[in-house]
Amino acid sequence: MTRLQDGKSVTRETRAMEHGKPLVVRLHARYIEIWRKGVREKYSIDYESVLALACKRAWERRRR
Repeated sequence: MTRLQDGKSVTRETRAMEHGKPLVVRLHARYIEIWRKGVREKYSIDYESVLALACKRAWERRRR
């Protein structure tokens, strides 16, 4: 496992597409940034929120 230190980040281009452009993610020690390649607008979200959303979606899938 790799642990990110404060001030360090890892950037990766994904295979996921949005409006015909690949999504890029940058992992920071405390949050994630995500944006469409070639677009300046970036969105950030903390890991706790990502986990909460994933748990909620998993719970909703099990209820169906």
